[in-house]
Amino acid sequence: SIRWLNGGLAQRKTWSQLILRPNVRTMVGTEWGVVDYSLALQADLHIPLWQGAQLATTATAPLSDSHSYREGGRFEGSAHEGGLQNLLLQQLFKPHPRVVNLTSLGLYSQSDEPYQAIINESLLNLDRNYHQVRLKLGYFNGVDIDKEREVAIGTYRYFHHPADMSMEASYGQFWSRDRGVRLTVNRHFGDTIVQLFYKYIDGDTQDGGLAISMPLTPRRDMRPAYVQVKGADRWRYGLETSINSPTNGNPINWGMIVEPNTPYNLYRDFTDSDRLAPEYVGRRIMRMRDAYIQWGAGD
Repeated sequence: SIRWLNGGLAQRKTWSQLILRPNVRTMVGTEWGVVDYSLALQADLHIPLWQGAQLATTATAPLSDSHSYREGGRFEGSAHEGGLQNLLLQQLFKPHPRVVNLTSLGLYSQSDEPYQAIINESLLNLDRNYHQVRLKLGYFNGVDIDKEREVAIGTYRYFHHPADMSMEASYGQFWSRDRGVRLTVNRHFGDTIVQLFYKYIDGDTQDGGLAISMPLTPRRDMRPAYVQVKGADRWRYGLETSINSPTNGNPINWGMIVEPNTPYNLYRDFTDSDRLAPEYVGRRIMRMRDAYIQWGAGD
């Protein structure tokens, strides 16, 4: 059985957490090459401030670009640019045991374009986490460009615990002011998640694809210290393509149904991509026992 421990005093404290991950942009199977890529190193620094609050920053350093992403290439405008990407003050609170809210305020970058942003995410769990409703609202004002963005996205998720599978439906106004629908099916295989997704916007534009999400960090992280360095708990890479194009071709639909995600967000980080549900945890008691015997019993 599970006995939840509430409260208590922490034995060790981490003053900041540095998360390193690769950030890759690719074009696969285009008229200009089989695979083109822009690769950068992304560093996320999270600094706790007070209860439920943190300062979250993101910086990138370009590492390598294929020919089409270099100067003069077809995808030059989409190559990674180095520097500070995000500088956000994030406040998390729970107004109700089933409701969690995260508000982020500060500098946010999308495709290397900086915006002054305020983003609010809310999550409601129903029926022992089988059913979940999420709402994301955001306002973005361009720093170097005269451009404003407004985002309003609602999501319903059903998790079928016996099959470790979830199904999601999202609707609203996304990053490129496109109003449409996104459907996803996620299947958990241990720490790895395989996702099928479908996108549709007004005007009969459709996309679909496959993505994989996995941890890029050891099973045991660095011990808590003033700075804890680790890899990404969730690193996602996916490919998508046009579906049923009116021109009978396969056009590249830039920025279609894109949801802006902050360095720390409710679904991926707070719920660990649905892995903190009691049913999910309860079926993995032996795995947690094994980790405790290997690393926790002697501490």
